[in-house]
Amino acid sequence: MKRSSQGLTTVVMLVILLTALALQSTRFHERPYRQDEAWSVDAAETYNLVGVVKWVSNDIHVPLHGIVLDIWIALVGTSSQAVRWGAFLMTSLTLALVYRLGADLFSRRHGVYAALLLVASDFFMFFSGEARPYPLLALLAALMMWLYVRWLRATPPPKSPSPYTGRGTLDSLQRTIHQNDNVVGAQHVVPLQSLIFILTGTALLYTHFYGAYLLFALGLFSFVIVHERRRLVWTIGAFVMMGVLFIPWLPALYRQITEIYPAGRDTIWGPSRYDFAYIYNDVTTLGGATAVLLLLSVVVFVARAYRTPPPSPLPVYGEGELRAAMTSITRSQDPLPEGERLRGRATGTRRASPLRFIFIAATLLIPIAVAYIVAGGERPFTARNFIVIMPSFALMLAYGLGYLPRIIGIAVLTVYATVAIFGYTPQAITEDYPAITADMQRTLHGGEPLLIDMGPHIWHYVPFAYYFDAGGVLTEQTFALTAHWPLALQRLQVTPLQTLDSDNLIDETLHLIEDAPEFTVVGWFTHPYRDELAARLRDEYAETRRTAYGSILVSEFERIPQTAPQFIFGEMFDLLDMRMDTQAEACSTIDVQTWWRAAQSPDDNYSIGVYLLDESGVVRTQADGAPGNILTLQWEADRAYPDRRSLQLPCEIGRYEIKLALYNPVIVENLPIVAADGEDAGTLISLGFVDVTAP
Repeated sequence: MKRSSQGLTTVVMLVILLTALALQSTRFHERPYRQDEAWSVDAAETYNLVGVVKWVSNDIHVPLHGIVLDIWIALVGTSSQAVRWGAFLMTSLTLALVYRLGADLFSRRHGVYAALLLVASDFFMFFSGEARPYPLLALLAALMMWLYVRWLRATPPPKSPSPYTGRGTLDSLQRTIHQNDNVVGAQHVVPLQSLIFILTGTALLYTHFYGAYLLFALGLFSFVIVHERRRLVWTIGAFVMMGVLFIPWLPALYRQITEIYPAGRDTIWGPSRYDFAYIYNDVTTLGGATAVLLLLSVVVFVARAYRTPPPSPLPVYGEGELRAAMTSITRSQDPLPEGERLRGRATGTRRASPLRFIFIAATLLIPIAVAYIVAGGERPFTARNFIVIMPSFALMLAYGLGYLPRIIGIAVLTVYATVAIFGYTPQAITEDYPAITADMQRTLHGGEPLLIDMGPHIWHYVPFAYYFDAGGVLTEQTFALTAHWPLALQRLQVTPLQTLDSDNLIDETLHLIEDAPEFTVVGWFTHPYRDELAARLRDEYAETRRTAYGSILVSEFERIPQTAPQFIFGEMFDLLDMRMDTQAEACSTIDVQTWWRAAQSPDDNYSIGVYLLDESGVVRTQADGAPGNILTLQWEADRAYPDRRSLQLPCEIGRYEIKLALYNPVIVENLPIVAADGEDAGTLISLGFVDVTAP
């Protein structure tokens, strides 16, 4: 029965791990790097290991992830899918460790439940798949907790075997366990285990500062729970060694918090980033259902703690009783299969010590509390840093489910996981750098100024430098619209961008564009710079295109044609200029750009119609709308307005004519057209011909 149960558990865990890999591979397929990911990959690709460490020291991070990423990229390259597979593998190892931790603390069923709950977590599955420190942080957090449990089992026995020299029931039971090593199978610490434990904690410190919060939780738990002096000294000594090994980074840390980010890197986010509701909503997948599972775990813990009598301090135990009295967070080698073990005391099985639940609660709540305390010092946090508590969070959710009747627990978990996985909503791509780069490759002309408006902070510009450089877009005419960064921040640039000499963006822009026929602005849609620039240049330039890529806009500005009208529509609208390609591939699109000026204030709202006709005069496609995408009743007299229309070309090769009209959309009547020489041009003019060729 035991082998059969273990075999089934192994199969279930393999399914969970494969599901996690499949989900992450699918969800991240062709997903571009997020801003911070592009930054990390750019540095890892550009620098050697020493360079990566120096680069990280100029930010507010620690270097281990950069080192790991540098090695991984040297092996697999920089494609987003290949790089992220390193994170996917770390995710699988994290799930396996969470299962092992749950099995050691409670039961194999708890371990399986916790692993599946992590797979169902949008928060965990997204950030553990990024090319950032988060997957390594989650992996080392789970590994550290598991090693800590084993460490407490392996710490040295007290010098005195007397059960009456301790400070209470806990120490008496710990001594009795070590006196009965041959019965329980408790272990003594060995140098290799000590080394692994200390190095894992040190790696956690060098991965992310939130790793220190978890180590603090484990250390505080040791102070409260471990009363026997020699055992406590041995445990705390290990944590001290981790701190000693972190000393080489302290000079860099001091510089980071005093010179580079003295007031916190992200204070611009505001106080809402500190709200507990903000953290809870980001970390949890199904907020209401998750709250119910948390409440269930607390209720089960209280009920079991209340019903379980305290263990006797006397050291006289039989083998079965000793197994039932195991304390702290250690679990004995129980020969009963999982199904019998969870049925309770009536079958003669042990009950899990309440300290095991308290251990999980401590590693969940103490890091959150420490983060809030640190944030109170104006060093804001983001929710994704809390991936460090996700192993504990999953075990907390699984605790109550694991003590429900098997069928009910499986049913509840199945419904929860199914709804969560199929209801997955990917985080919006707010900065689609590859798409913006492709746009620049299509539309940017040689020598055209490219102005990037992302505010004063350098980290918003670094991904543009990475993608633009890789796409061949980065030139001497590319500028970051910000004043020179301090030297400490300039060192964060992997691919440097040119900056401005002052904070006066408009005047600096006028100097940069000089008499350029056109220029492009890329920046946040919320920034007023673009509209302020357009207002300042309204008599010389006009915005001919505005394309949104998430929260970033691409705007093209062109110099207004200084020409006489070619046609006059309804004595109100002057057609100043027209531009289009005369050759294009079949099934592609063609842009038709026209320039207009209101000769007088329009008396109504009119629409423009651009038509593609075949050789027999049949309209194959058309594009209509308000000229310049502005209602003509809002037009100002003597001001130029550009209009750009895209026409879908047919897949049949041939010669097609493009015609244009202005009309009243209410009565669908074209305005009369007069040519520049005063000749009547009817109500529809020809802009020219386009030859559609084979691809």
